[in-house]
Amino acid sequence: MIPLAAPKCTQANKQSLTDQVASRHVQVVRLVCLSAALGRVILRRACPSGKPYQQSQQAVAVKSLQNKIRGAKSIQELVLIATGQPQGNGITTLGQSVLPTSELIQILHRCVKILGSDISTSSTWYAVPGRSSQIRHLLDLVAVKLTLEKSLSPKVVATGIWALARLGGSSHDPHLPRLISAARSISLHMLKPLHDFAPQGLAMVAWSLGHARWWPDPSQLWVCLSNEALRRKLEGFVPQDLQQFACSSALLALQSCTTMTLMTEVSSRAAHLVCRGSFKPQELSNLVWGFVKLLLPGTQITGLLEAISTHRIEVNIGRHKSFQTLLGHLLL
Repeated sequence: MIPLAAPKCTQANKQSLTDQVASRHVQVVRLVCLSAALGRVILRRACPSGKPYQQSQQAVAVKSLQNKIRGAKSIQELVLIATGQPQGNGITTLGQSVLPTSELIQILHRCVKILGSDISTSSTWYAVPGRSSQIRHLLDLVAVKLTLEKSLSPKVVATGIWALARLGGSSHDPHLPRLISAARSISLHMLKPLHDFAPQGLAMVAWSLGHARWWPDPSQLWVCLSNEALRRKLEGFVPQDLQQFACSSALLALQSCTTMTLMTEVSSRAAHLVCRGSFKPQELSNLVWGFVKLLLPGTQITGLLEAISTHRIEVNIGRHKSFQTLLGHLLL
């Protein structure tokens, strides 16, 4: 067996090998630089301000704050979150809150949830030691923030109005002046085009106006809501929204031309939804109750009455008041 001779390693071969290695190295460096440049472009487009990490930290902080608010178990804990100051049974000083208005509104919303059945079962819930001063303090913080706020999202406005309406009790409530002050401030955000409000947001505000008898000058705000609902022809309004508008108009006893036109549209939309089987009996009962309280002529809601009869939905607006009694009353 004859061994093969090893190739001669000439100077030319060595130079060629060195050039190839250098060329590969240059290509790798260029690829790394290009990848880094592309990464910077992507980050810049995703975050034009050039501060992606700072914005990420802010998002995490906001999420943490919202979780803390949702997890609060007492009014005192909510005051602590709002002010960052420990509180006793009462409030010592009115400190400025560093929280955004949206988070303060969320605190009011959580406040209503904590009070729960206390609000609906008794008008003296605020008499619990320490609770009244804590509520007043939160309302003061919200009122101050609202006077400085130039723009609020529709969801925050609707939630804020609902929370204020739920917190309001009788005319003897010690915090009623603060409620009225906050109500006037937040109402200013409704006296403008309401195109961005969802149907549920408009209905929530309508419900609030009907149940907050102390609300300052509700008629102006009601006209804005009615006009916006009519402009949309009630598109997207579900049964709960319709019954809230009907009940609130009855509670406010507003029998203007705008209200009557709106109720006719509500009846027409409700008849369509009844035929589709979307209404629950209780929602339909509340809706018809509103029509009865408004003394709405039966001729304006003939389509709804026929739909109720055709689909044999049980409607009851009070004890011993059957649909036949109701039908006779409306068609007088």
